[in-house]
Amino acid sequence: MVVSTEDYYKEIEAVLEEVRQLFLSKNKNYNPGSDPLANFRRGGMIRHCDNDYYGAYEALKDYVTKHIVNAMSKDITAEDLAESTRDIAVYMIIATAMKRLQEKEHDARKEI
Repeated sequence: MVVSTEDYYKEIEAVLEEVRQLFLSKNKNYNPGSDPLANFRRGGMIRHCDNDYYGAYEALKDYVTKHIVNAMSKDITAEDLAESTRDIAVYMIIATAMKRLQEKEHDARKEI
């Protein structure tokens, strides 16, 4: 297996754009109004967690686990592998944003 750095970076850029487009598309479904984390918060409440970032993150972990299990059960030649890996990437980006928002909220409370 030999791949040039240029070809590798082109593929990475293409994947990042695919993940961006997938996020934008799915966000329309996840965000029924003014709360972009509504589905995650509801999922957390179903798990008997608080209606906060902790609960939303617990629900997100459940959602991403389904895709991780699916991806891990396949090999590199599976037709739908890229779909699962893109979904995982979107969830991990949402998790990163969730963590940043939680930290900002925590810091704002400390200032009061």
